[in-house]
Amino acid sequence: MNKSVYKKRSVTTKDVIQCLNKNGVQVSESEAEEVIDFLYFLAE
Repeated sequence: MNKSVYKKRSVTTKDVIQCLNKNGVQVSESEAEEVIDFLYFLAE
């Protein structure tokens, strides 16, 4: 994803990790950041 544009985001990597852990998916902080980037990309 294009990381050159940084916007204030209300979803943190910690939020993503906790949400995915509740559903049995283990991710690292860098993977959580990629998930956030993808979700914000879809939302645009």
